[in-house]
Amino acid sequence: MLIRVSLLLLAAATCEPLSATPLSALVSGSDAIVAGTEVGAAQAGNTILFNLNVERVFSGSVQMGATLNVVWNARGVVSLPDKPSAYRGIWFLKSGANATWECISAGASGNAEFFPDLSLPISDGSLPAQLAYDAASTTLTDQIILETAAGSPRSNSRMILDVISGVNTPGALRALSYLASLTGDQSIVGITGLIRAGGTGGILAAEAQAGTLTAGVPGADLVASAIRFFFRSTDPTAIASLGRIATSGTASPLMRDAAATALVAIHSAAALSVFATLLSSPSQASQIYGAQGLSYFVNGVGIPTAETMVTLSHLNQRQPSAYRTPDTDKHIGYVPGQQGAFINFWQTWLAAHPQVLSSPTPQ
Repeated sequence: MLIRVSLLLLAAATCEPLSATPLSALVSGSDAIVAGTEVGAAQAGNTILFNLNVERVFSGSVQMGATLNVVWNARGVVSLPDKPSAYRGIWFLKSGANATWECISAGASGNAEFFPDLSLPISDGSLPAQLAYDAASTTLTDQIILETAAGSPRSNSRMILDVISGVNTPGALRALSYLASLTGDQSIVGITGLIRAGGTGGILAAEAQAGTLTAGVPGADLVASAIRFFFRSTDPTAIASLGRIATSGTASPLMRDAAATALVAIHSAAALSVFATLLSSPSQASQIYGAQGLSYFVNGVGIPTAETMVTLSHLNQRQPSAYRTPDTDKHIGYVPGQQGAFINFWQTWLAAHPQVLSSPTPQ
C-alpha cells in the first residue's frame, strides 16, 4: 500500500490532542459556584483544607458573606505553595458531609492539579465596558467567562484556553476579543482562543504580529499551533490574511509554515492564488505547500477535521471537480524522495490550466 507523504503531513496537521476541563462540566458538576477568597489553608497528606469567604453567589444555596469550610482532595502528590496573599476567584463547589464543601479544581488537566488553579480569576473591581453583562439575560457559563477574562493574570494565565475550549458562545467570543486587545500573555491567549474558535479576527490579529511571533517568543507556539491544527474556516477574509502570512518576507518562519499548513488543509478556491505563488517560490518547502494545496483542490479532497482524521474519511468525501482526472488523482501526494517530481507535475499542470485561478468552478 502506497502512503503518500503529503497525506501523512495533512493528518499530522490535524490531530494535536487538546487537554481541557470543559466549563460546562464544571458548572453541571457543582452544587454551588461562588466568588470569594480562601483563607487559612492547611495541608494533611494530599488533602488541603481552607475557609472560603463568600463575596458573591452565582448559583447554589449559599449566603453571600458566609464562610465555608472547604476541602480539596488532590488526585496526586500535592504541596501547598508559598503564596504572598490569599487566592481570590470563582470557586466550583460540591456539597459534602458535616457542613463541608468539596472544591472541584477549575484547572484540572489530566492527572495534574495545582492549588493556584483551583479557582478561576475574577476582577478586583467592576468589569470593563467590553465585558459588562446583564445577569438576567446572560447564561451562567457566559457570566463566568466574562468575569474570568477581567481577572488579573495568574502564573497559569493560559488556563482560560482549556476552560472555555469548545465554547463558542457570545460571551466567550467577547472575552477572547477583549483579551486579544490587551498586551503580553493575555493578548496571546485571546488571539489563540479566537483562532481555535474559527474567528477571522484572531487570524487578522495574528497577522499583525506575524513578524514578531518567532519560535523563541513565549506564546508564539500557541498561536502557530492554533492556526496549524485548528483553523479551518473558509472565510475569504481569513484566507487572504493567511495567504499574506504564508507568502510574507517579514513573517517569521514559524508563522509562515503555520499559515501555509492551514491553507493546504482548507484548500478553498480563495486560496488558489496563494498556492500559485508558493509553487513559484525558490523554496522547495514553499513549493510543496503550493503543490499540496493545489492537488487537494483539483481532486476535490474534503477538508480534514479532528473527527475525519480518525478514519481519513475526508479523503473519500470528494467534492465535484471539473479539473479532476485519473492523472491528477495519482498526484495527490508524493512518496519519499520524489518531492521534485511532485512539484514539477503541479507546476506543469498549473501552467497548462491557468484558468483555474480565475474560474475555479467552470460551468
